[in-house]
Amino acid sequence: MGQLTSWVNNAGVLFAGDAWTHPDEEIATILEVNVRGTMAGSAAAITQMGKAGGVILNVASISALTPVPGLALYAATKAAVLSYTTSLQGDLQHAGLPIRARALCPDVVGTQMVTSRAKDPGAAMLFSGPKPLDEDAVARAGLALMDSRQIFRVVPRWRGMLVRGIDAAPSAGLGLLGVMRRLGDYRQARA
Repeated sequence: MGQLTSWVNNAGVLFAGDAWTHPDEEIATILEVNVRGTMAGSAAAITQMGKAGGVILNVASISALTPVPGLALYAATKAAVLSYTTSLQGDLQHAGLPIRARALCPDVVGTQMVTSRAKDPGAAMLFSGPKPLDEDAVARAGLALMDSRQIFRVVPRWRGMLVRGIDAAPSAGLGLLGVMRRLGDYRQARA
């Protein structure tokens, strides 16, 4: 099939609920898929690309950038993906390999992983914002990022600016997130 030039790590799982309530199996699964899968996939891609170069796109999440009540496990794994990707880019540059590592951080996407949580009270934050993003639009943003000099990108960008504002004042931000979670609860109850 020729030289590998592009690789996308997009697999992910999500478990909702209070952070301390997850059984060991859920913790192991989400770490295995969301974090270890990204790391193993990236390593495999780099081995195949080598000095010929290429690009790796790791799909993280906007939740990598901010607290997400009810989705702490998911947010933690996606923060790990973002941190891994930016650090990986540094390692690639240090090694002189012409491989670009990129991380896409989309807001909620209208996938089965999200829609299957419509009645899950722990997943209220998924339903607290605007309408979920279209999968094709997110894929196009990923392709654009792969050709970009930018290492990571939030989609949509305005939501990235909003969550960065929450991080600037964590106490106030958690209060705002509490309001958003109640809005998600309300929307789930109405659905």
